Amino acid sequence: MSAVVRRSFFSVAALSLLLAVTHPATVAAGPGPAGPPALGPATLAATPLYRLEGETLLRSTYGAGGWEPVSGLPARVLPQDRAGESLPVTAFAVDPANPSRLLVAVGARLFLSSDAARDWTEVDVSEAVNPSTYVTSAAIDLSDPDRWVLGTSYDGLYLTEDGGESWLDVNEEWTIRPLHLGAGFSEEIAGLQFETDGTLLVAAGLGGGFVAVDLGRRTARRLRPVTDGAAYRAPGAPGAPAAPWTASEGSAAAWGTAPDGEAPALTAGERAGSAAASRRELASGRTGIYLAAPNASTERLPGYFDYLERHGFNSVVVDFKDDFGRVTFHTELDMPRRAGAVEPLVDTDTLLRLARERDIYVIARIVVFKDRRLFRYDGYRYALWDSRREAPWGVFRTVTDLESGETRTVQVEHWVDPFSAEVWEYNIAVAEEAAALGVDEIQFDYIRFPSDGNTEAVQSRYAPDGAGRVEALEAFLSAARERLDVPVGIDVFGFNAWSRMSYLGQDISRLSRYVDVISPMFYPSHFARPFLPAHGYLERSRVIYDEGTRRAREIAGGSLIRPYVQAFLIGPELEFEEPEYRRYLDLQLEGAARAAADGYTLWNASGRYYMLP
Repeated sequence: MSAVVRRSFFSVAALSLLLAVTHPATVAAGPGPAGPPALGPATLAATPLYRLEGETLLRSTYGAGGWEPVSGLPARVLPQDRAGESLPVTAFAVDPANPSRLLVAVGARLFLSSDAARDWTEVDVSEAVNPSTYVTSAAIDLSDPDRWVLGTSYDGLYLTEDGGESWLDVNEEWTIRPLHLGAGFSEEIAGLQFETDGTLLVAAGLGGGFVAVDLGRRTARRLRPVTDGAAYRAPGAPGAPAAPWTASEGSAAAWGTAPDGEAPALTAGERAGSAAASRRELASGRTGIYLAAPNASTERLPGYFDYLERHGFNSVVVDFKDDFGRVTFHTELDMPRRAGAVEPLVDTDTLLRLARERDIYVIARIVVFKDRRLFRYDGYRYALWDSRREAPWGVFRTVTDLESGETRTVQVEHWVDPFSAEVWEYNIAVAEEAAALGVDEIQFDYIRFPSDGNTEAVQSRYAPDGAGRVEALEAFLSAARERLDVPVGIDVFGFNAWSRMSYLGQDISRLSRYVDVISPMFYPSHFARPFLPAHGYLERSRVIYDEGTRRAREIAGGSLIRPYVQAFLIGPELEFEEPEYRRYLDLQLEGAARAAADGYTLWNASGRYYMLP
């Protein structure tokens, strides 16, 4: 988060200020680093000051005793234990000519106050700013109070010269190369400041360095080299890693401290007194594979456990509730039976006995909101609704019968409502039962809103007024955290762990409050090919896991980052010969290790782990 604000008269001072903008306690006032120096004591004492403390904007004045949260900004509706709190402030900027006038961003929304943060007017940016990105910085020009610039978490810069009446999407007009990630994405903008000559100084977040932008000439230059965490660095650029480490050299059993980084250590106090620290210590350093329920059958399990032992793996992820909504073990719960969801494909006694014999950590994967069985239950009682069709919402495909040649439309995805407390209860009860049986960790997957199909028509019949998608997932995880004593993890889209965002509700900076492990799916094949254009396809796979893991660790705070690794081939990758796909897998593992990922899980839905034989 960032606060942007004071005019500086020298470039060194400006850079020093930009270095501070990502600090949670940044203080902002009027012109100059110490407020307006020419004003008398009485006026100076009334000058408002602002700072961010965590996610909350505080206000004070020179000479005032203490700070107070500002009021009137959007508040949380969910989860219930945090209802009424202000939603996170993601950026603010003070008018350098009038310290009572300021802009405040709450996610992708923008608010203006002209009376020192007492009353607010929302500035409509909905037609300009991508609703899934966050406004992470803002600045007001000293020479023109109606000239503002907004920086976002992945969508670049937006400029207005008429006080927010109209906006220019700078990314659409021209590419700022030092901030360009490719495929339409930009580096996070953590801080902004107008210089007296009109130059815009930009502090790029997540290790991106500093950039000076001339908006008039449409030119940009880098002011400082990037650090180790900058994704867009070219090979050989400052901060680029040295000699490669490969999985094949060390094998999975040698997984440990990364060559250029270490996972944050727990203090003695955390180890002794924190339940969260104890859970995360238990979950730490787990490497293994994923098994769909049919592959975790009694007949196949011994072979997979031999595979785990051969490669030095110490964990396995098994479906206890799968992508089709099937509860795959013998459950005593009534609701899954009424929903027709019970298909006991996994003998939990055998699974857990073999795991204990070989010291394997068992992770129960529970697919949450993608659920065909619960979708159809009781006349689609819990289904997401289609606002256009006035019917249950779904993803549909047209298929052709190979024999008759006839075509028909079939529903291929079924989603239940993430705002429904009864849907939360259903999934938490399954997780509780799995934990009671003896699994070591619960991993929630498809903890998001749908990404495919006609998503514009998705409607919730359970959402309270004013509740957002991130809040729905927070509410579910908050309830789960209260009920589960074992470590809890979530799976997220790879790009949702690369940048701060609310896409599909997966804001890991907010969800991390409730979970111990976050598993980003950084599958290189799932990133658009123009993304990170400085790297070849194979080399890019290492960069994605290296940079992605570093970014996820910073965004998520204390949660462990245990990525899923792509152990399957898709699309053009199917043409890879064995040496090439082995290298493809090794580079992913190398990148994760360099960034001090806390373990990893190989994913192959078929269970054919040929890429690491």
